[in-house]
Amino acid sequence: MNVKKMIFPVLSLFLICLTVSVLLALTNDLTADKIAQQEADALRESMQSVIPDADSFSESNTEGIYAAYKSGKNIGWAIKVTVKGYGGDMTVLVGIGNDDVIKGVSILSHSETPGMGAKADDDDYLSQYTGKNAETLTLGADIDAVTGATVTSSALIGAVNEAIEIYDTVKVGE
Repeated sequence: MNVKKMIFPVLSLFLICLTVSVLLALTNDLTADKIAQQEADALRESMQSVIPDADSFSESNTEGIYAAYKSGKNIGWAIKVTVKGYGGDMTVLVGIGNDDVIKGVSILSHSETPGMGAKADDDDYLSQYTGKNAETLTLGADIDAVTGATVTSSALIGAVNEAIEIYDTVKVGE
């Protein structure tokens, strides 16, 4: 066996992998701050959509729980919950006012099936949560399911119910 024929391909592959790794690391370093800022902006926008009356938000001592303020007075909470959907994790933001009423629901991220489960992210579908009392909701009785996406619908209502439980704990702790 010729050693030169064996070493050249291995060395070439090593150099290609090293170059690609360095380029990926540099790209990540250059874009990490911008991506973090875009995620923060998207979260702020979603918080504003789930509690539209609020003029400011602040994260509580617990990650994923944000107090909503209007003119310096706490008017509710935006609570971020992650549950398992049909296609993977689904992160949901639920706004609940201090009057124990759901002010809005927003899906921050999901991996649901396009055309079926992704319909749960439509404003028309999510609007059925708005105005409901912050008490355990049931699929079929309180909330309609997305046709053909029962797992997604169940995951979403599970996320809202989990947020309601967290809200009840936060409310008691005030």
